[in-house]
Amino acid sequence: MADDGNRSVTLLCRPKHPSKGSDPGIHHWFIGSPFLPPLTIVSILRCIHTIPSSSSPDWRKESEDLKTLIPKGFELIGALAYGDDTIARAAIDAARGIRKLLYGEGTVEDQPLIGAVSSSDSGQLRFFVSESGNASSRIESVTSIIQEEHPEKFLWENGCLLRCELPIKLPIYYPLKNP
Repeated sequence: MADDGNRSVTLLCRPKHPSKGSDPGIHHWFIGSPFLPPLTIVSILRCIHTIPSSSSPDWRKESEDLKTLIPKGFELIGALAYGDDTIARAAIDAARGIRKLLYGEGTVEDQPLIGAVSSSDSGQLRFFVSESGNASSRIESVTSIIQEEHPEKFLWENGCLLRCELPIKLPIYYPLKNP
């Protein structure tokens, strides 16, 4: 895993820190948007469903819940795992697996994925990036983390949020004797 000084992860939310003695494995998902700069984390969602005998997510249940929790225009872009740096690959693989279930096979390979690890000793977050969703792609450590001071302003200036109303007049026909 080589350092890449040109890459940076932008956080628009407060990063999650584990409590002491957290179980190793995937515990959070990173949410971003294709309308924002790459590697921008808008929100962090907690992994709800895990397999009881292990700390790995229950892929089917987790993907069903994420489909309803993630608003349109946003997507899953990574995962956070607790443990040492060797778990970064597992976090990226978990994000790739959930993306396949959420968005289909063809949409995984074209986007960089973020894998973060949090040491249970220090609680320090370290971010890693896979340039593509391909399982054989190399992962690189990211040392430049940008924590936005005004995330709402950043989102409104750089995001593409639009709500519109279209008034439509529809004639309604009903019998006069039966309102």
